[in-house]
Amino acid sequence: MKRILSVIALASLASISWAQSLNVSGSGTFGPTGPTTFESAPGDTWNFSFDVNASPAVTNAYPGCCFDTTFSDFSYYLNGTKVTTSPTELTWFSTFDSGLFDLSFADGGVGPFGSQAYSGSESNPTILTGAYPVSDGFFYDNLHHGTLSGTINISVPEGSAPLLYLLLAGASCCGAILLRSRNRFRTRKTV
Repeated sequence: MKRILSVIALASLASISWAQSLNVSGSGTFGPTGPTTFESAPGDTWNFSFDVNASPAVTNAYPGCCFDTTFSDFSYYLNGTKVTTSPTELTWFSTFDSGLFDLSFADGGVGPFGSQAYSGSESNPTILTGAYPVSDGFFYDNLHHGTLSGTINISVPEGSAPLLYLLLAGASCCGAILLRSRNRFRTRKTV
Protein backbone atom coordinates (compact mmCIF):
# COMPACT_ATOMS: atom_id res chain seq x y z
CA MET A 1 0.00 0.00 0.00
CA LYS A 2 2.91 2.32 0.75
CA ARG A 3 4.24 1.75 -2.77
CA ILE A 4 0.91 2.60 -4.34
CA LEU A 5 0.66 5.84 -2.37
CA SER A 6 4.28 6.71 -3.23
CA VAL A 7 3.65 6.22 -6.95
CA ILE A 8 0.44 8.29 -6.83
CA ALA A 9 2.19 11.07 -4.86
CA LEU A 10 5.10 11.13 -7.34
CA ALA A 11 2.70 11.30 -10.31
CA SER A 12 0.79 14.14 -8.63
CA LEU A 13 3.93 16.16 -7.98
CA ALA A 14 5.12 15.65 -11.55
CA SER A 15 1.78 16.77 -12.97
CA ILE A 16 1.80 19.90 -10.82
CA SER A 17 5.27 20.95 -12.00
CA TRP A 18 4.48 20.27 -15.68
CA ALA A 19 1.13 22.03 -15.55
CA GLN A 20 2.71 25.22 -14.26
CA SER A 21 4.83 25.92 -17.33
CA LEU A 22 3.09 27.82 -20.14
CA ASN A 23 4.33 28.91 -23.55
CA VAL A 24 3.45 32.41 -24.75
CA SER A 25 3.83 33.03 -28.48
CA GLY A 26 2.81 35.92 -30.65
CA SER A 27 2.96 36.97 -34.26
CA GLY A 28 1.77 39.86 -36.35
CA THR A 29 2.75 42.94 -38.28
CA PHE A 30 4.02 46.36 -37.26
CA GLY A 31 2.05 49.34 -38.56
CA PRO A 32 3.30 51.62 -41.35
CA THR A 33 4.74 54.26 -39.03
CA GLY A 34 6.99 54.15 -36.01
CA PRO A 35 10.61 53.59 -35.11
CA THR A 36 13.16 51.30 -36.63
CA THR A 37 14.92 49.56 -33.76
CA PHE A 38 16.73 46.28 -33.23
CA GLU A 39 13.30 44.68 -32.59
CA SER A 40 10.98 46.68 -34.87
CA ALA A 41 10.50 48.34 -38.25
CA PRO A 42 7.42 49.81 -39.95
CA GLY A 43 5.49 47.17 -41.92
CA ASP A 44 7.69 44.25 -40.82
CA THR A 45 6.37 41.00 -39.35
CA TRP A 46 7.16 40.04 -35.77
CA ASN A 47 7.15 36.71 -33.98
CA PHE A 48 8.20 35.82 -30.43
CA SER A 49 7.97 33.03 -27.90
CA PHE A 50 8.77 32.63 -24.21
CA ASP A 51 7.78 30.48 -21.21
CA VAL A 52 6.15 31.64 -17.99
CA ASN A 53 4.91 29.97 -14.85
CA ALA A 54 1.09 29.64 -14.75
CA SER A 55 1.11 30.85 -11.13
CA PRO A 56 4.05 33.23 -11.25
CA ALA A 57 5.92 35.00 -8.50
CA VAL A 58 5.26 38.68 -9.09
CA THR A 59 7.03 41.96 -8.50
CA ASN A 60 5.81 45.54 -8.91
CA ALA A 61 2.15 44.55 -8.42
CA TYR A 62 -0.28 47.47 -8.68
CA PRO A 63 -3.89 46.52 -7.77
CA GLY A 64 -6.27 46.83 -10.71
CA CYS A 65 -3.41 47.68 -13.09
CA CYS A 66 -0.42 45.40 -13.64
CA PHE A 67 2.43 43.25 -12.35
CA ASP A 68 5.84 41.99 -13.53
CA THR A 69 6.89 38.34 -13.83
CA THR A 70 9.95 36.40 -14.85
CA PHE A 71 10.16 34.45 -18.11
CA SER A 72 12.52 32.00 -19.82
CA ASP A 73 13.44 30.64 -23.25
CA PHE A 74 12.78 33.89 -25.11
CA SER A 75 13.13 33.95 -28.90
CA TYR A 76 12.30 36.77 -31.31
CA TYR A 77 12.07 37.09 -35.11
CA LEU A 78 11.74 40.26 -37.15
CA ASN A 79 10.64 39.68 -40.76
CA GLY A 80 11.58 36.00 -40.37
CA THR A 81 15.13 36.70 -39.19
CA LYS A 82 16.12 35.65 -35.67
CA VAL A 83 17.05 38.63 -33.52
CA THR A 84 19.34 37.96 -30.57
CA THR A 85 17.67 39.99 -27.86
CA SER A 86 15.85 39.52 -24.60
CA PRO A 87 13.38 41.75 -22.79
CA THR A 88 14.52 43.50 -19.65
CA GLU A 89 10.99 43.32 -18.23
CA LEU A 90 7.66 41.52 -18.76
CA THR A 91 4.61 43.40 -17.45
CA TRP A 92 1.07 41.94 -17.54
CA PHE A 93 -1.85 44.39 -17.66
CA SER A 94 -5.48 44.24 -16.52
CA THR A 95 -8.39 44.90 -18.89
CA PHE A 96 -8.62 48.35 -17.30
CA ASP A 97 -5.10 49.12 -18.53
CA SER A 98 -5.36 47.69 -22.12
CA GLY A 99 -4.83 43.99 -21.27
CA LEU A 100 -2.18 41.47 -22.37
CA PHE A 101 1.42 42.56 -21.61
CA ASP A 102 4.40 44.73 -22.48
CA LEU A 103 7.86 43.46 -23.37
CA SER A 104 10.45 46.11 -22.50
CA PHE A 105 13.81 46.03 -24.28
CA ALA A 106 16.91 48.13 -23.66
CA ASP A 107 16.07 50.34 -26.68
CA GLY A 108 12.25 50.33 -26.53
CA GLY A 109 9.40 47.88 -26.25
CA VAL A 110 6.39 46.08 -27.69
CA GLY A 111 2.95 46.33 -26.11
CA PRO A 112 0.11 44.33 -27.67
CA PHE A 113 -3.37 45.37 -26.44
CA GLY A 114 -6.16 42.82 -25.93
CA SER A 115 -8.00 40.91 -23.26
CA GLN A 116 -6.66 40.42 -19.75
CA ALA A 117 -4.70 37.14 -19.86
CA TYR A 118 -4.81 36.29 -16.16
CA SER A 119 -7.31 35.67 -13.39
CA GLY A 120 -7.00 36.53 -9.72
CA SER A 121 -5.43 39.63 -8.26
CA GLU A 122 -2.31 41.35 -9.50
CA SER A 123 -0.47 40.13 -6.38
CA ASN A 124 -1.60 36.49 -6.86
CA PRO A 125 -2.41 35.92 -10.57
CA THR A 126 -2.92 32.80 -12.65
CA ILE A 127 -1.94 33.15 -16.31
CA LEU A 128 -4.75 31.85 -18.56
CA THR A 129 -4.32 29.74 -21.68
CA GLY A 130 -6.05 30.78 -24.90
CA ALA A 131 -5.78 32.72 -28.14
CA TYR A 132 -5.84 36.49 -27.68
CA PRO A 133 -6.37 38.70 -30.74
CA VAL A 134 -4.30 41.88 -30.55
CA SER A 135 -6.95 44.59 -30.78
CA ASP A 136 -4.32 47.30 -31.02
CA GLY A 137 -0.87 47.87 -29.65
CA PHE A 138 2.29 49.85 -29.95
CA PHE A 139 6.00 49.59 -30.37
CA TYR A 140 8.33 52.34 -29.33
CA ASP A 141 11.79 53.63 -28.80
CA ASN A 142 12.58 56.57 -26.54
CA LEU A 143 11.20 59.13 -29.03
CA HIS A 144 8.71 57.42 -31.38
CA HIS A 145 5.62 55.21 -31.24
CA GLY A 146 3.99 52.96 -33.86
CA THR A 147 1.11 50.47 -33.96
CA LEU A 148 0.95 46.70 -34.36
CA SER A 149 -1.57 43.92 -34.94
CA GLY A 150 -1.50 40.15 -34.50
CA THR A 151 -2.39 37.29 -32.16
CA ILE A 152 -1.01 36.10 -28.82
CA ASN A 153 -1.33 32.39 -27.91
CA ILE A 154 -0.80 31.04 -24.40
CA SER A 155 -0.66 27.25 -24.15
CA VAL A 156 0.76 24.27 -22.29
CA PRO A 157 4.07 23.44 -24.07
CA GLU A 158 3.87 20.57 -26.57
CA GLY A 159 5.07 17.27 -25.19
CA SER A 160 3.98 17.98 -21.62
CA ALA A 161 0.52 16.43 -21.88
CA PRO A 162 1.52 13.11 -23.56
CA LEU A 163 4.37 12.67 -21.09
CA LEU A 164 2.01 13.32 -18.19
CA TYR A 165 -0.53 10.82 -19.55
CA LEU A 166 2.20 8.21 -19.95
CA LEU A 167 3.37 8.77 -16.38
CA LEU A 168 -0.17 8.54 -15.01
CA ALA A 169 -0.90 5.39 -17.07
CA GLY A 170 2.30 3.81 -15.76
CA ALA A 171 1.39 4.72 -12.19
CA SER A 172 -2.08 3.23 -12.67
CA CYS A 173 -0.64 -0.02 -14.05
CA CYS A 174 1.84 -0.29 -11.18
CA GLY A 175 -0.95 0.33 -8.70
CA ALA A 176 -3.18 -2.32 -10.31
CA ILE A 177 -0.36 -4.90 -10.33
CA LEU A 178 0.50 -4.23 -6.69
CA LEU A 179 -3.16 -4.37 -5.66
CA ARG A 180 -3.74 -7.60 -7.58
CA SER A 181 -0.69 -9.30 -6.07
CA ARG A 182 -1.78 -8.15 -2.62
CA ASN A 183 -5.27 -9.57 -3.12
CA ARG A 184 -3.83 -12.84 -4.45
CA PHE A 185 -1.69 -13.17 -1.31
CA ARG A 186 -4.76 -12.62 0.92
CA THR A 187 -6.77 -15.18 -1.05
CA ARG A 188 -4.08 -17.87 -0.65
CA LYS A 189 -3.71 -17.13 3.04
CA THR A 190 -7.43 -17.60 3.80
CA VAL A 191 -7.84 -20.84 1.78
